[in-house]
Amino acid sequence: MQIVIRHVFYEATGYGNSARQIALAMDQAGADIKLEAMGRRDEFLDPAMEARLRQLENKPYADDKILLKVGTD
Repeated sequence: MQIVIRHVFYEATGYGNSARQIALAMDQAGADIKLEAMGRRDEFLDPAMEARLRQLENKPYADDKILLKVGTD
């Protein structure tokens, strides 16, 4: 089952940092993660981290998925 995480992954905020750490930890643990980025795209990330986030964002949606939306609108 794919876990789709919707959050502010590219923002230079505590929320962005937490979202990145959670998503990347779940990915490293072997979960099928897809990102739906919201908010700004601040340019401050290490190129390798930004590339991995973009890979996860560009993954196709699986047929079997759940949405994890962190925070409020």
